[in-house]
Amino acid sequence: MPNAFAYPHPQSLPNVLKEAHNEMRATSVALRNALLHRVLSDGGVGIGTTASKARSNATILYTINGEFKSKSGTDDLWTLTGAVIPAGQKRTYLLLLDTSGAATVAASDTVLAAGTVTLPAWPADKAIVGSVTVSNGSGSNFTPGTTALNAASITTTYFDGVPAAMLPAAPTEDVES
Repeated sequence: MPNAFAYPHPQSLPNVLKEAHNEMRATSVALRNALLHRVLSDGGVGIGTTASKARSNATILYTINGEFKSKSGTDDLWTLTGAVIPAGQKRTYLLLLDTSGAATVAASDTVLAAGTVTLPAWPADKAIVGSVTVSNGSGSNFTPGTTALNAASITTTYFDGVPAAMLPAAPTEDVES
């Protein structure tokens, strides 16, 4: 069976086509990940009973490599990890589940609160259940996994599903043959 995501090797293409090839390949990889590792129901992500952790409030139906999985709503499911967030900066954490239902996180770059967060690459063999963005106002440093997500000067935004910035953009023009 032919691989729908296979493209010719870039060395066999004229130089003018290599950039288009690389963009098409990146879009293909993003679409493959979005289709094979996806969440089919919102987990209702939010702050856990332990205020430094995130929880799911509903059963999550998801796929890893196209195989169906489920994870019951779980308190204190995700523990944020990574570098400290200084005052005036923010970071987004992807909330992930793997094939066994184990929870992990992937952190974005830390940026000035007014800047745009650069999300991490799509993680291999994990479904993105949602995300939480932590903005540290004028308080002391935010230490992931330790500082409460509802602490003074901390603003958290929870999101179910894949952040739109991780999906390929729609084509801007039609390709003519």
